[in-house]
Amino acid sequence: MKKYVFAVLTIFVGYSAFSQVKIGLKVAPNFSWSQTIPKNDVIYKTNESGVIDTLTVGPNGLKLRGGAGVIVDLHLSDNFAFATGVDYTTKGAGFKVNDSSVTYSLQYLEVPLTIKVFTNEVMDYTKVYFQIGITQNVNIGAKSNKSKTYKDPNDATKDIPFTKNINLLETSLLAGAGIEMEMGESTSLLAGLSYNRGLINIDATNTFKSPNKLANGYLAINVGLKF
Repeated sequence: MKKYVFAVLTIFVGYSAFSQVKIGLKVAPNFSWSQTIPKNDVIYKTNESGVIDTLTVGPNGLKLRGGAGVIVDLHLSDNFAFATGVDYTTKGAGFKVNDSSVTYSLQYLEVPLTIKVFTNEVMDYTKVYFQIGITQNVNIGAKSNKSKTYKDPNDATKDIPFTKNINLLETSLLAGAGIEMEMGESTSLLAGLSYNRGLINIDATNTFKSPNKLANGYLAINVGLKF
């Protein structure tokens, strides 16, 4: 583990030495959804004897969520950068199960590991950028139907945190585009859109039989400043 951490730090320091580091802040409201992969009919094991039933599980529409974060762009040239940082993001919309629905509100810390490619100036002091990569996410909070807990089915006097139903770690695909406009010698205004699609199962209860899984997705509006 120590060797791995040392290697990562060495790469980061080396990158920084040969690049121009730009740091910024952003806000990122998003339109979030939850989805089943690969299909809406999910097999559910109903008891320990192996009896199974089929539930119709599908998306529960879009929900407006929020986010904010720190941008770290390591510019290797005027047109290419390694883009990372730390984002706080709320997402999740929940699912419709047969004739009922449940709403999720999930909180994550997200670390993007992406590449940004910049065009030459499309007009004075303004460039277009394209971004692609992944985000590594850590769940730090979860609600179901606005509640952080639910009753233990085996003991109604006990409350179980809903976070226990959500996997701690998540990996997502990130793709985005936008513009950056220079506002001075060292300050830039940015605005853009980003698409985030969960790649792994967020369900920690082992309720849904493989290969079915539950995943997050969202479309974010990014507005920020780089210094």
